[in-house]
Amino acid sequence: MNNQITPTKSRRSRRYLRITREGWSYIFILCFIIVGSVLQQINLLVMLAGLMIAPLLFNWRIAMNSIFQLQLKRAVPNWAHAGQTVLVEWEVKNLRSMLPAWGVKITDSIRRNDVAERRATSVDAIIAQINPNQTGFAAFRCHFGQRGIYYFEETKVSSKFPLGLVLAWYHERQPISFVVAPRLGTLTEQWRRKIESAAVGMRSTVRRVGTSHDEFFGLRPWRSGDSRRAIHWRSTAKQGELIVKQFDQHTDRDFAIVLDLWQSDQSTPADMETAELAVSFAATVIAGVRQKVKGNIAIGLCGQESTIHISRVTHEFTRVVLTELADIQAASQNNLGVVLEAVGRSSSGNAPLIVISTRSRAAYLAELESAGELADSHSWAEVLQADWVAVNTTEFDELFTLQTKTIDTEPGPLTPARFDSLLPGSLN
Repeated sequence: MNNQITPTKSRRSRRYLRITREGWSYIFILCFIIVGSVLQQINLLVMLAGLMIAPLLFNWRIAMNSIFQLQLKRAVPNWAHAGQTVLVEWEVKNLRSMLPAWGVKITDSIRRNDVAERRATSVDAIIAQINPNQTGFAAFRCHFGQRGIYYFEETKVSSKFPLGLVLAWYHERQPISFVVAPRLGTLTEQWRRKIESAAVGMRSTVRRVGTSHDEFFGLRPWRSGDSRRAIHWRSTAKQGELIVKQFDQHTDRDFAIVLDLWQSDQSTPADMETAELAVSFAATVIAGVRQKVKGNIAIGLCGQESTIHISRVTHEFTRVVLTELADIQAASQNNLGVVLEAVGRSSSGNAPLIVISTRSRAAYLAELESAGELADSHSWAEVLQADWVAVNTTEFDELFTLQTKTIDTEPGPLTPARFDSLLPGSLN
């Protein structure tokens, strides 16, 4: 996985203090004793009130010192897929040389980009004790059921050790973004046959003596103009004449995928589920096409916003597309015709084009016809020639099954070595 985490410079606020609910109960009893001692002039009650003030002050000092001079680091995987449970770890170092830190609680605030800040989810992780100049670890697991861009925002570091009468805290601001890509599924053998037959159709092979990065094919006698670097010296010594290595040079043509994420204005939960299924299918295809396609690939995404990506299939290219799929939203009006036309221009004439859509081909052509755009549309040829895969059809069910099992990422015991391996940018 590529790094999708963008940590910013940490900003720490000043420390705060407040009385807890238990503390207010304690103070109420203390005030009752003080009032009684004054009214009744009972010296023993005055002494008791003095003794009760001491634990309150003691709790205040210990709680404030427990969160003083702490150095925090958060480690999360670079990204995840919907349906995964991600382990988030905190490394907390006590920079003091004399006093331990007790009862340190770390509260993380997590929200999706389309959720208001006040509705963010809070998650707690607690470290019982951190000795001077030592490091403690805390962790919690987050299950991401939906795709999207998530934010780990303000972190609250607090302690109310030892009596729970006083809570001391400050805010550690280390905001990062976290990409939850669409849920992946399983492509069936029928889909593999479809993609492999398309790959065969888009490759032509030319036999030649070439450079070393081409695929080795065989041996043949020396010809005028051959490179000396291609000489196979062992075979030359055996046969007494110059023998050179022969290579295959693959001419890779283009491959195109278009996601048509259409949804009516009066969408139902079933329509939204269909859209999510289409996004998962597209993500699974894109994640697996790297092993099948060696040339350029054009990917068009049509939702509320339309984008086109054209490049050779690389790990970085796949990451960028999956990041956009994490945040794509369905729309009742999209630029499918424009995207199809652009993808058609960017790829060679015989490149296979696969359209993954939430509607049928006939429904899209009927929409163009009703709008009077069919005769003027430049994309109708691409629509007719494309391999159209409509979601929630019998054909689709034969090509794809969605995974529903929860997957854990990076399980295991907390250790300093494993924490360092989980720091942002370390997972690949």
